[in-house]
Formats: sequence, C-alpha cells, structure tokens
Amino acid sequence: MDRPIIVYVSGNNASGKTTFGKAIARALQWTHLPEERFNLSYLDDLFVAERRWSFEAQMHFLTHKVATVRRATSLRTNALIDRSPYEDSEVFAEHFYFAGGMDDRAIESYRRAAAQFLADLPEPDLIIYCEAPLETLEKRVASRGRQYEERYPAGHLAELQVRYDAWLNQIAKKYPGRLVTINTAEHNFAEGGSSVVQVASRELICHLIRVWHLTNGTNRIQLGLFPEADLIKTAEIRSVPPCGLRDYLSVEPLCSEPKMIQLWTGREMASPAESPTKKKRRAYIAAPFTNRATVGSPYSANEEEFMLPGLSPARRVPHGKITDRAYRQWLEDLERIAKAAGFITTLPHRDVNKWGDRTIDSAVAARECTRQVLRSDVVVAMPSTSYGVHYEVGIAAGAGIPIILLTDDLEQLSFLMKGMSSVGRTIIIAFRDLEELRLRLTQALSVVKK
Repeated sequence: MDRPIIVYVSGNNASGKTTFGKAIARALQWTHLPEERFNLSYLDDLFVAERRWSFEAQMHFLTHKVATVRRATSLRTNALIDRSPYEDSEVFAEHFYFAGGMDDRAIESYRRAAAQFLADLPEPDLIIYCEAPLETLEKRVASRGRQYEERYPAGHLAELQVRYDAWLNQIAKKYPGRLVTINTAEHNFAEGGSSVVQVASRELICHLIRVWHLTNGTNRIQLGLFPEADLIKTAEIRSVPPCGLRDYLSVEPLCSEPKMIQLWTGREMASPAESPTKKKRRAYIAAPFTNRATVGSPYSANEEEFMLPGLSPARRVPHGKITDRAYRQWLEDLERIAKAAGFITTLPHRDVNKWGDRTIDSAVAARECTRQVLRSDVVVAMPSTSYGVHYEVGIAAGAGIPIILLTDDLEQLSFLMKGMSSVGRTIIIAFRDLEELRLRLTQALSVVKK
C-alpha cells in the first residue's frame, strides 16, 4: 500500500533540527512530528542518576518515536519527523551504555526490543542531518536555559558527536543516496527569512525525486498526493516522480545542483582512542576528603570524625583544600592501578572540586558525587570513618554497583563496612603496603570486568 513521504531531520542536541523541520514543514504544508513531546521528566532524572534511569528513559524515548512514525504512516499528508528512531537506538542508547548508564544485560535487552520495533517501520525516504560546529552547539545549549541541559556532564556533546560521526557513515551505507546534510550554522532558519526556507524546500524536493528514481519507485511513496509533473526524465524511468507544490517550485532551480542541502559524501572517522567501539569501564575512587583537608573546619580532625550529622546545624563546615601531597599521590596511585586494569576513572577530590581549589556548596558536591557514582561500573573505596565515603558506598550498594573496600587495618572499618561482604558484589581488601594493594586490587578489578 502506498504511503505519504517520511523525512527524518537528524542531528546532535542544539543542531537546529526543530527550527529547520518546522520551517520546511510550514513552507511545504507538511506535518511536523512529534506534535507532543516525550515525558521531559526523564531528562531531569537521567542526568542526575544515569545508571538508575538510562534503560527506562531510552525505552521511553524509543517507543515514543516509534509511535510517532506509525502515526506519520497513517496520515494522508507528508511528514518531517524530529530525529529518527535509528538515532534513539544507535546513537543515544549506545552512548549511555558506553558511558556506564546501562550494563551489558540492560543494553542487550534494549537492542533486542529496538530490533523488533525498527523492523516494522518503513524505510526512510530521506534523512536530513543538521550539522554545526561543536562550539556552536555548546553556545546554543548554554543560551537555551533548559535545566536538564545544565546537568550535561563535561564533554557530553563532544562524545555524542563522535558517535554521530560513526553512525552517519553506517546509515549512509544502509540507505544509499538517502542521507543529505545542511549546515545550520551557515544557514540560519530562525532568522534567515522566507528566501532561505524557499531554497531549502526546493532542494529537499529535488533530493526526494532523485531518491525516487534511484530506488525505481520501490519506496512506494504515495504518488497520488502530488500533481502530475514529469520534472526529471531518465532513460530507465519516465513515470511521474513524487513532487509537490508544482506552482511553488520552478523546474530550473529544482533540477540544478543543490547548494544548501547536500548529498552526504562521508566523514573521516574518529581516532581509535576516540572511537566508541568498546565499552569503557569506569572506576569511582571514594576516599575521605574533609578530615584530610586543611583550612576552614571549625573542628579538629578527631572531633570532626565523631561529630554526628545535625548535631550543630548552625555551623557550616567548608570543604577546605587537600594540600597533603602524599595523600594526593596515594589517591593517584589508586587511579593508576585502576587505569592499568583497563578502567577510566573518576577521582572526585580532583575531578569535582579540584582538590578544594574549586569552592562548591554541599548541594553541588552531593549531586555531582551521586551522579558520578551512579555512572560507574565499580566503586573503589577507603571508607575509614568518612561520612561521605559511607554515603557513596551506600549509593553503589543500592544501585547494584560492585564495591571494593580498601583498608590497611580491618579493625579500622566501621561496624557496617565490616558486613558489606554479604551485600551484593562487595570485595574487602586488607593490605600492608602499596605493592600488596596493587596486586590484590588488580585481581579484584579483573573479577569486576568479567
């Protein structure tokens, strides 16, 4: 059965997809979908606790997009759809898996479900990829003031772009001749006026005619929706191509070489170090901060260790700075062991507040450390009597994240920490020196990787 044309408008966050899609849809009198957005609360939750919400959020986004495509096929008008379901499954879900938001079991379940959903969808008639420099994307995101975008981790857009570059080459092979691009930094559809939209509309129709001839009409778009016009003739095909707005588009500009919307010609792949082909396991290194810091605490180290939370609510304790080079070296030694075992690392003392040089309040520290724990594959912790480390270990245990507890004296472990070996996947390592720690921690990390 014939169906209307489906064109996907693709691209990274803030690439101008929605602005472009709505402008062209108005000009061509097509439908722009989705008319209703997905549940935005998932985005608020996702960037706070990726490991908790990634699978559920990505399934929600995918099913919403599949429903949108099915609605488009039931309409009697052509549609431009904001982002394709292929991006949901092959760019974003894979990104959150590689970033640690989903484990192997979750991504396998997602991939199986996505394969079933996508198999029932019609092939795209055209995919328009909106591109802009990374700096432009970051400026657009910063200017939009969306709360969930403020929670993007550092490098989020850059990591997505690496995955997009790989996806574009794959999708071009899967659907030859159906991937085109437009540079939204050079062509501003928010401010460009009707002339920019008019040219883009002409070129879009030109590409659709080319694709129709390329596929010998097998994409089965609904020719009855268009006035008869034999705008392009070839030796092989002389039937009516799918072309609308006959009075709006003249033959000569339509058949000239498109300048604004161009056929995809391939892109240089990321370097092997950047290429997202293998999941990067992440280790979070949890260790005392405040009772190792200098400056700012109104309590002595011993008083602070045993001060009950809430005992003196009127007194605020600054986080201070870690100036002890030996302690910094010790933490970085742990990091080197984890990296040698094949993990990327998060060392919050350095990565969250720069050893104390970056002043942050307790809410920011709690939120960021929680998010980093929940996107990790293992937490390597030296709990001592640190409230913060006990919290981080508890978050990991609740999320089912493997935990490796380190101590140079088992008797120094708190009552609760001594019992953690009975909870989930927790390994307790007692060590006498750095060499023994290196050996035993490497062995424990190899178990986690399996």
